[in-house]
Amino acid sequence: MKKRNIALIMVLLGLSWSTIAEDKTTTKGEITRLHFFHNINGVLILHTNMGVNPGCARDDQYVLSKNHPYYKDMYALLLAAAAANKKVQLSLSNAECPGNYPAVKHVWVEF
Repeated sequence: MKKRNIALIMVLLGLSWSTIAEDKTTTKGEITRLHFFHNINGVLILHTNMGVNPGCARDDQYVLSKNHPYYKDMYALLLAAAAANKKVQLSLSNAECPGNYPAVKHVWVEF
């Protein structure tokens, strides 16, 4: 009986952790602002469909960290999309929250 209860608790913990620890993706929308802030190591992003949050303290902006291996490429893509008023979709990491903002993992632009 004790082993069964422990197994049940482990399964329930695993299920609850898997629902919390998921990356999230925004719906398609336009970039409304890109800016830098003095204590954030990257660019802050505002998107027409804000509010998606993989578990960070804030969801009013997203951050593309300068530590991302494709930072320069993704920043150039975001600038081009913003200048051309193209729709963008962002994948947000559940493992990083620089400055308490969701971190951008992937960027898709619709041309």
